Amino acid sequence: NNLDHHKGIYGILAILKCIADKYSFASVEKFSRVKVFFLHVAEAKLHLWSLHYQPDGFFNLWRELCLQIQPHFEDRMVILSQLIKFCWNTKCLLEQAVNNIVEVKNEYQEISPIYKYNPEMITHLRSIINPVILKLTKDLSFI
Repeated sequence: NNLDHHKGIYGILAILKCIADKYSFASVEKFSRVKVFFLHVAEAKLHLWSLHYQPDGFFNLWRELCLQIQPHFEDRMVILSQLIKFCWNTKCLLEQAVNNIVEVKNEYQEISPIYKYNPEMITHLRSIINPVILKLTKDLSFI
């Protein structure tokens, strides 16, 4: 199904929300650099999707990478080089994502002692990063 990758969004929105709640004193600027990823297989393709928060209040879903799966043995040399490239690029993206989360954590640890006892002095990430998740359902009584 063309919309199956949207199911992965529920999980990664929850992950972003957990990060925002855990490091609630960090800035939106630092948090907006954080990306979370999921892999999705559709037919004969492997997709790496990312989601990150934008300071204007929207979440940006992006297909970072795509790999055409070639299951035939005779295609092994072609798929091998493509798979290595896909894995290497995935590794690089994950390293950057981890570095960005570490930056959020470090900023939180620096700012936390200041605002811990005066939380009203700062707008918490947990109040800003609050994704609304809608699940569309079909009511059979209206058909």
